[in-house]
Amino acid sequence: MSLWLVTLAIGYGLYNILRLGPEFHQIALRNRDYVYPLTHILQSPFDPLLPFLDRILEYFWILGPSVLVFLMVLGVLLNIKKHTKYILLLLAWALLPIIVISEFSKTMTTRYIYFTAPFLMIVAVTSFLSKDKRMNKLLTVGLIVFIFHSLLINRLLLSNIEAAPLPRSERSGYLEEWTAGTGIREVAEYLREEKMRKPDDGIVVGTEGFFGTLPDGLQIYLNDFRDVAIIGVGVTMTDLHTSLIESRRAGNKTYLVVNSSRLKFEPEEKGLELIAAYPKAFRAEDTHEYTQHGPRDTLYFFEVTEKALSSN
Repeated sequence: MSLWLVTLAIGYGLYNILRLGPEFHQIALRNRDYVYPLTHILQSPFDPLLPFLDRILEYFWILGPSVLVFLMVLGVLLNIKKHTKYILLLLAWALLPIIVISEFSKTMTTRYIYFTAPFLMIVAVTSFLSKDKRMNKLLTVGLIVFIFHSLLINRLLLSNIEAAPLPRSERSGYLEEWTAGTGIREVAEYLREEKMRKPDDGIVVGTEGFFGTLPDGLQIYLNDFRDVAIIGVGVTMTDLHTSLIESRRAGNKTYLVVNSSRLKFEPEEKGLELIAAYPKAFRAEDTHEYTQHGPRDTLYFFEVTEKALSSN
């Protein structure tokens, strides 16, 4: 009971700390973007529950990798009678959050459910409690396959991530679409060198988006350069933002970082000069993004030139 009270006290304290922030009201607004209300279970109890459960199984199958799924099933079958209470408790800790998230989440990615993996891994390990010699030999072979398969996937993640076996949502988010961080480090290095070369010059960088990959990703890389201003100036870019024009007029070195899928005007006509382009991974041909935006997205790094003052 005392542990529960301590947990509640910590949670209440963190909640009240969040309330001190000026943007606290945004939490409830963002919840609406990602979470269904409780009444959703009465309106559509199996959608997206069933599709998301299927996707979660795919996550464990691909990134587990697959042998782990077999070990988890064996762990339940071999120990449910002898260690009923413990197996059911571990399954409850793992499966109940998965079911709730699948029922009420509007989107699904691996990071939403992988916190349940330790409980399922414990269940998988219990399969080795078997005293059957033939079963143990089979489990040993499975363990060896699991280790080598995992090492192979890790090697690809480190050396050739585009060839790694990733679920569709993960490959799209981390490698293909606007959420991918391709090029951000290179842009930051350019800005860092520019600032060190001319430390007295003001630098303003406008980015697509207002939080997340941009501008926050760029701010992280340039955390020690507090006088480099990085600001979000829009999501879908239909025109060059006035703040960037005014920055250039004030004499600052001014830049724009934007993904090609979000750029809806001709940059040369607006006085932008391309410094660098960073292509992302190729999209799958059967995706909506491929149909709408082409085979791949590209991160563009522009400088706002003097021409922008008369072109806008």
